[in-house]
Amino acid sequence: MAEKSGQRTGTAGVEFVFSRVFNAPRRQVFNAWTQCEHLMKWWGPKGCAMEFCRIDLRPGGIFDYGLRTPDGGMMWGKFVFREVSAPARLVYVSSFSDEQGGVTRHPLATGWPLEMLSTMTLEEHDGKTTVTMNVVPINESEAERRTFVDGHKSMQGGWSGTLDRLDAHLNAVNAVPDCLSGFKPVEHELTLTRLIDAPRELVFKAWIDEEQMAKWWGPSGFTNPVCELDPRPGGRIYIDMTGPDGTVYPMGGTFHEVTPPERLVFTSTAMKDEDGQPQLEVHNTITFENQGGKTMLKLHAVVVKSSAAVAKALAGMEQGWTESLVRLAALVVRK
Repeated sequence: MAEKSGQRTGTAGVEFVFSRVFNAPRRQVFNAWTQCEHLMKWWGPKGCAMEFCRIDLRPGGIFDYGLRTPDGGMMWGKFVFREVSAPARLVYVSSFSDEQGGVTRHPLATGWPLEMLSTMTLEEHDGKTTVTMNVVPINESEAERRTFVDGHKSMQGGWSGTLDRLDAHLNAVNAVPDCLSGFKPVEHELTLTRLIDAPRELVFKAWIDEEQMAKWWGPSGFTNPVCELDPRPGGRIYIDMTGPDGTVYPMGGTFHEVTPPERLVFTSTAMKDEDGQPQLEVHNTITFENQGGKTMLKLHAVVVKSSAAVAKALAGMEQGWTESLVRLAALVVRK
């Protein structure tokens, strides 16, 4: 895809500008940039592999990541979001970091600015998306500014390689379903809110305690004879949800963020095909807000992957979640 880069004089010749056209709709490109399920597959220079990803997509939220470098080491970084206007614009402060999220110097260039302000815009035309990045150092010294300007060429090379990986990822996602995994991208999101008459610590615990989750997970009439949770980033989820007729619906998943008692982020996978590959993958974000001793629970579920075989399940997703939350509320209110 076409790309261009260079400086603009609006910031005294310091600003670095890079643009790239992707053969994908804007919403899909934005999701690839803001969801760990996608970022894990393309983010970082060629030869690097993302091993840790945590993202809180809101103004003031943080994207933390860890990359395994070709020599076997780890390189950490983070964004602090200033503006999130899906799917048109992202503004964030980026920096290198340590494993705990503290800001650190560039591991290979100690004179590099500690922080950079990046503005990303996405424009769609005829089904294609132009991504434009504007990057400037902030709170920098004069020496750091010179280092940043001198580094524009290397930044161009780094971004070019990284966006090559994004381009390949988008092409794979949009490939003819029969050629790959049987998946195709879908536009399916669900947001539910519910005020629960119980403290948020109690409500939060019901999401990470195996015994409690087994009592409320799933629509009315369903049971969960197997419920295994490892509530930590990277921890496993496994539930055998069983319908009233005895049919078992296994669900797997992975926790991405566990922030008691405020926020949970996890991926769920279900409905495996004959080859054992899940036909449905959903990214779930649950927030718990204290409201006078009660809990305002907000659930945001985004379908990441889906096949035609799960259309019925998708159609019932809202009803299923609604009934599950009714069961959750009844459980915690009784305590």
